[in-house]
Amino acid sequence: MRSSTHVALNGASFLAIISAAALLLPSAAFAQEQVLQDQVDSGAPEQLDEPADEPSDGTTAGIVVTGTRLGSSFRAPTPVTSIGAERLNALGITNAGEALVQLPSFRASTGPAAQANLGGNIGARLLDLRGLDPQRTLVLVDGRRFVPSTVQGSVDTNLIPSSLVRTIDVVTGGASAAYGSDAVAGVVNFVLDRKKVGLDGQVAAGVSQRGDDGNFFASLSGGTSLGDRIHVIGAVEYEKLEGLGNCTTRAFCNSQTLILGNTPPGAGGQPANLIIAGVNTSTMSPGGLINRSYNAAGQVIGSTATDPLRGTKFLADGTPAPFQYGTLVGPLFMLGGEGQGRNGFISGLRLKVPLERVSAYGALTADLTDDVTLNADLSYGKVTGTVDGALFRDFNGTLLGR
Repeated sequence: MRSSTHVALNGASFLAIISAAALLLPSAAFAQEQVLQDQVDSGAPEQLDEPADEPSDGTTAGIVVTGTRLGSSFRAPTPVTSIGAERLNALGITNAGEALVQLPSFRASTGPAAQANLGGNIGARLLDLRGLDPQRTLVLVDGRRFVPSTVQGSVDTNLIPSSLVRTIDVVTGGASAAYGSDAVAGVVNFVLDRKKVGLDGQVAAGVSQRGDDGNFFASLSGGTSLGDRIHVIGAVEYEKLEGLGNCTTRAFCNSQTLILGNTPPGAGGQPANLIIAGVNTSTMSPGGLINRSYNAAGQVIGSTATDPLRGTKFLADGTPAPFQYGTLVGPLFMLGGEGQGRNGFISGLRLKVPLERVSAYGALTADLTDDVTLNADLSYGKVTGTVDGALFRDFNGTLLGR
């Protein structure tokens, strides 16, 4: 009985102290009351800490609460670069693949203005992240793989209509490797505006400041809803690029500039290698040129200085005539003379490939249920590029006499 009375007295004194503290520290009263009430309910008396002295100026001391809500694991977001349709329109670029090449993470290794003029992908706009080849860049449309258009398995972005693109997401972080070996360099996801409503059209044309490189572009896109659960979008695009001729259409190429070796190095007080204009070829002429002569056993006759037939060219009617060599004659080029010029090797290579493109795209989205959605996409495209190969040269031809 004595023990019960003691507990009751302690509980009463605690409640009295709590009431007084509530007037001084209202912000902390509830927490103290809860703790002390738990102590009373448990039947274990506790010694109450003495309250801190109040400031002499009558103000209430500040309460500082420290703590942390940081997670125990490190989480880093995947780096994503997004380009919206508004940005594409502001750039005035009518091809989404051409716009991506302007990002520093892409290398302009393919396209009408960057072509090797060889192979079967002339005019294709392939995405090359980090310069690891287009085969290492995965191209998606709405998160799904797009049909490859090259034998290497790359996607030609000419076939993706830019008029339907809502945004383009580029993933270049290490997380992109989770998509497979073709995503080692990164992933490019074209997000289409699958809820597009209405009809849009665009026509653009122009030429370069030099009056060449003409281009024409036209597109028509639209979308509509069929009921509450079905939406259809579609687009048709046509593009034609006139391209540019070979480098002789520009002054920087007409000078026939090349690096020639000084023979012997340092002769005439000049360096070993000279950057010099007026370079011609030393090993060919339009009708043919004998650079070295051989005997019946296939052995070289004499040296370049003593070969009796070296330097014999043939005119249009087959008449032999001496070939005029220049100076600094090397195994392929020389300074001056009557050669064809170094541009003869690249005269067939265009600065920009002519291209004609037709692409069409249609997509249907149907919400079968609240949890099931059906997507059906249909794509058609045709890209035609035109190039002229380098001049054919017949090396080491045999001249047979009667």
